[in-house]
Amino acid sequence: MKKRDFKLYEEGYEEMPFEATLVEYRRKIVIQSLLRYKHDRILEVGCGMDPLFKHFSEYVSMTVIEPCESFYENAIGLKNNDRIEIYNGLFEDVADQLQQHTFDFIIVSCLLHEIPDTHKFLSKIHEISNKETTIHINVPNANSFHRILAMEMGLIESVFEFSATNVKMQQSRVFNLESLTDLLRNQKFKAEDSGSYFIKPFTHHQMEQLINTGILTREILDGLFGMTKYYPDLGSEIFVNCTQNGNSGL
Repeated sequence: MKKRDFKLYEEGYEEMPFEATLVEYRRKIVIQSLLRYKHDRILEVGCGMDPLFKHFSEYVSMTVIEPCESFYENAIGLKNNDRIEIYNGLFEDVADQLQQHTFDFIIVSCLLHEIPDTHKFLSKIHEISNKETTIHINVPNANSFHRILAMEMGLIESVFEFSATNVKMQQSRVFNLESLTDLLRNQKFKAEDSGSYFIKPFTHHQMEQLINTGILTREILDGLFGMTKYYPDLGSEIFVNCTQNGNSGL
């Protein structure tokens, strides 16, 4: 199984157009999910350059695991209280150090599609959670508006086809809600609620260009975020809030 190059990933992440905008709407979904479930003790797996603790303070403790060195150092510099604990390393390698922790809410945001061995990763999530733990997972959506448009334009043959961005960011697979839910079910998790969010009509590069020219305003972006009320399957990303449903293992 090919090992991920985190230095290359960091460089690619910093260069990705529109991602900073999408992060804002992704975070809205995470926080909305947090507020629906118990969240005193939170684990964030992979914080990127914008850890959740910058934007959310309603917790007793927050643990962060980040494998990328520059993202980890950034999180350390942003740490603003002693309720936060930050680890540098792969979740699969650090998970055993968390056995004494009890988590109410685990966040796996925009990460699972990048994991080469999802079976091992989710088994470790299962080990450190319990039947009362909510696990929030979000990933890009194969059935998003812009992927369907690309297929109808003849640019791709299938919505599951890897894009240049998928390859550049070393992503392992493309999910739709059915395949994500099936994976979680096979790993002994059950979905409590799920959905998609943010209708993205065009590619990241095109969206960034439209923002830079002033065509895409904040009001339009907010409208695209809200449109999944009417087109619930077409959002650019999907999420599942799930809990344990039995024993898992390698």
